[in-house]
Amino acid sequence: MISLNDRVHQHLTRVRLHSHRLRRTHLALVWSSLVAGSLATLLAGATTANGQSFVGQGNAGWILTCGLVAVLTLVATVATGIMQQLRVAERMAQAQSYTARLAALDLALALPRSDADALAQEYTALLREYPEINEA
Repeated sequence: MISLNDRVHQHLTRVRLHSHRLRRTHLALVWSSLVAGSLATLLAGATTANGQSFVGQGNAGWILTCGLVAVLTLVATVATGIMQQLRVAERMAQAQSYTARLAALDLALALPRSDADALAQEYTALLREYPEINEA
């Protein structure tokens, strides 16, 4: 039978990995949204200020410029929508909180004078408090 200390430590490792994946996803979506939105704004603004297309000449240049602005805006909108729909920031905050609480429990289990029964109850309470992370 696996000890409580080993279970908590293994669980902590899994939750840290989950938290890291959420953080990477969040950063990718945020940067995609920021870069695509900024490029679309820069391209549209510079084209308007200059009075001519930067990506071609004549009617084809304007069509290409408008198409690029539309695609960049679409990427920014989709990235933002995914981030909001999947509640990435909220889930990331929960995972980080859970990680901190598991780390504290892991540390408490390593102390020589810890109350194993109380810590086991705390671990069970943590499992109930974060069911969506435990299922991930």
